[in-house]
Amino acid sequence: MDIGIIGGGASGMILASKLNKHNVTILEKNNKLGKKLLLTGNGKCNFTNMDFNNLDYIYNCKFAKTIFKRYDNYSFIEYLNSLGIVSKVETHKNIDYVYPNNNKSTSIYYALYDKIINNKINIEYNSNVINIIKKNNKFFVYTIDNKNYEFDILIFAFGGSTYAKTGSDGSCFSIVKKLGLTVNDVLPGLTPLKYKIDNIDVNKINFTGFRVDAYVSIKDKDNNVLSEYGEIQFTKENVSGIPILNLSSKLARIQSSYKNDIDIIFDFSCNLVNSVNVSNKSSYFNLSYEEKNNKVINILKLRRNLIPYKKIDDFLCGYLPDELNLIITSLLNLKNKKVSDLTDDDLINISNLIISFKIKIIKQNNYENAQISVGGIDTNEFYENSLEAKKIKGLYAIGEALDIDGICGGYNLQMCYSSASVVSNHILNMEG
Repeated sequence: MDIGIIGGGASGMILASKLNKHNVTILEKNNKLGKKLLLTGNGKCNFTNMDFNNLDYIYNCKFAKTIFKRYDNYSFIEYLNSLGIVSKVETHKNIDYVYPNNNKSTSIYYALYDKIINNKINIEYNSNVINIIKKNNKFFVYTIDNKNYEFDILIFAFGGSTYAKTGSDGSCFSIVKKLGLTVNDVLPGLTPLKYKIDNIDVNKINFTGFRVDAYVSIKDKDNNVLSEYGEIQFTKENVSGIPILNLSSKLARIQSSYKNDIDIIFDFSCNLVNSVNVSNKSSYFNLSYEEKNNKVINILKLRRNLIPYKKIDDFLCGYLPDELNLIITSLLNLKNKKVSDLTDDDLINISNLIISFKIKIIKQNNYENAQISVGGIDTNEFYENSLEAKKIKGLYAIGEALDIDGICGGYNLQMCYSSASVVSNHILNMEG
């Protein structure tokens, strides 16, 4: 049986590493496999997560549950271990991320690559597929350089539309449509967002960028509140950090184009209220605005009494980044005051900004800045137990080609593994 895999990224490599009983060919657009895999987690390769009890953070979670139930995070860890990869868990903000022990994505890359070579997989590099025809139970695949291939089974393992320089440019989705399969809108996901602050020109502030913990909320077009908590990163043009990246994917699905600026509200008060920590942050952020406001104002009053001789720019020093302090004092026209000059009304206004700091999102960043793309081939086109297409026997799809995506934390690479395992298991068991 001749098997073709279109795409030699993470999902394609994992699938090929598991297929050792058939004649398998990878058609890879680049001159190297797994280019995007090498970039995962800034090269550290956060490949999975220890929290798979609740899949609400996975889009299309009902479909994904069937796949993850069969091949979960422990299965992925054990598989890589069988290839010689020792893993470790790092906890950040009460989330357990899993990495290779040496923090090198190259170790996972070569573990998979060596297994592929050992399986005697045929790799056709620089193979840009431009057409696929199914005829007489065979798949005829044509490339831009006039090569053609014939397969009994074909698997879509191409990436979405992120990191085009790695070959993941979404061009194969047009081929999928020609085969009669539904492709849902493909948009940038897990991406920074471009922003502006009304009445503030950040170019006039000594603004080198900063990081700060915050509770972030956005209202979608139906006024539903989307929220995340964690470290936020500001530059002069973009706001980023895991909470923003996660929200960007949710926004892409519900509001693909920003006809009007979208408000993001930040609650920075967790940096002032000492009782807030990872274990009880949920109970704190569930407090009413008035309750949080009272806590913050009391802290500000104590601080006014403690350092009355300080300049206003230093009032929140130690609580919030200097750049954020400057923005707050600029918005409230307090620049020329000393801490001792602050009135109770000033403290109320400062508290309001700390708890409800607003910026406007101008637009999402492009695919080059996105970690994944949301959208893809509609999962309704496939059987859950095999990922074989319902309309086209012998055709499968895995990884980012499918319309399934998750938040930051290794969930998307886990999906590559789990979906590839479902398909490999199905194919290897076809002959009994």
